[in-house]
Amino acid sequence: MDWEEWWQIIVHRNVRVVEAVPPGYPEDYWTLSPKEPPFPFNLDATWYCAAVLVLLLAMHCELESLWLFRHGYIHYIVRISSKVVLTVALSFASTLAYEVLGNIHELLREGLEFRIVESWFVQSSMDRAHFRNEVRETVSSNIALLTQNVILLISSLLGYAGPAVSIWVLGRISTGLASFLANLTTLLALPTPGTDELSGLSILLWEFGVPAYFQVCVAALSYLFVFLFMARAERPLILSRGYLDPFWKLAFELLRSTAMHLLAYTAYQLVCVCVVATKNYLLRGHAYEPILDNPLVLKSNTEIAPGAGILILGLHWLVKRICKLWVLLAWPLWVPFMVWLSIKTKDSTRDNWIVYGALLDEDMDVLNPDKRVIARATMTALFGLKSSWPARMRLSNVAGVD
Repeated sequence: MDWEEWWQIIVHRNVRVVEAVPPGYPEDYWTLSPKEPPFPFNLDATWYCAAVLVLLLAMHCELESLWLFRHGYIHYIVRISSKVVLTVALSFASTLAYEVLGNIHELLREGLEFRIVESWFVQSSMDRAHFRNEVRETVSSNIALLTQNVILLISSLLGYAGPAVSIWVLGRISTGLASFLANLTTLLALPTPGTDELSGLSILLWEFGVPAYFQVCVAALSYLFVFLFMARAERPLILSRGYLDPFWKLAFELLRSTAMHLLAYTAYQLVCVCVVATKNYLLRGHAYEPILDNPLVLKSNTEIAPGAGILILGLHWLVKRICKLWVLLAWPLWVPFMVWLSIKTKDSTRDNWIVYGALLDEDMDVLNPDKRVIARATMTALFGLKSSWPARMRLSNVAGVD
């Protein structure tokens, strides 16, 4: 598979970016010699056997006593784990939908517009009419705008009609399969507290605060792997082949996007927690409580959620600061793994923190328009929480490529 081609399409919208060849690496910055694995991969087999025996003994004790099960810890661990896994999976699916399929769709749409406007209308019709250049440019721009709107309308209609037609076709084959497909969006929905239900603050924190913490940890771990993939992408460059490995540079760009989507989803979940907590603790028990129970006001409070835009911005800043803090704390422990899994030495890996840190600062900047935080906060303030979904992240550093 031509990973260079896919990298050009997904990251740079197929504008054909030519990488500048950096100066060569000093010889003491890399080595092809075998390296000692870091802890815990440098332990003897005896330690692994002992760890497996301890794990089996703990499982045996739990099966005998059912202590964790009787006290509800097993159910809680399963609930928390399922929320974290589902949110991470949705972040990966968002990267696939926005950064991969979205860019491919945009390129196909632009190619179709060009073919319709330039090849069919302008060259065939307008050349024969011998219109002046000014008239041709005006008409062609209007036709391009009309074609773009028609294509967007057709795409939107297909997006809405496609699932309905699929469910109808499956319903003719199997009612159970059609029902499962119809309920699939509910089963795979982002875990959030219902904004129309009453929940205690401790329940909200235990059920959604703890998963949010682990999701930030997963995002921080993702950035550590981004740095590892960047180091592995440099292998051909270090060996004087003149280019970065296209597979690894595409992998670290997509992993960056997944981590940013995960942080965006986590901030959204925390905003929902704040909205529910505000409704339960600050707006109840006052003289104007009957007014709050009015259906129109209730709908405004749960769907429009005044102030949610500010919360989105503030909680994006919070989760990104925590993620950056975890990356900074884990970086010294991660260096031996990068040295082990790449051809770089420890000194060169540490020196490259200038590059990795700059990338981290860029992604953690909530005011950076490429990260869509400001746009998301604005949409939330204007149209409510339901308009606060992640959008495509700008991965390209080329001017004019969105």
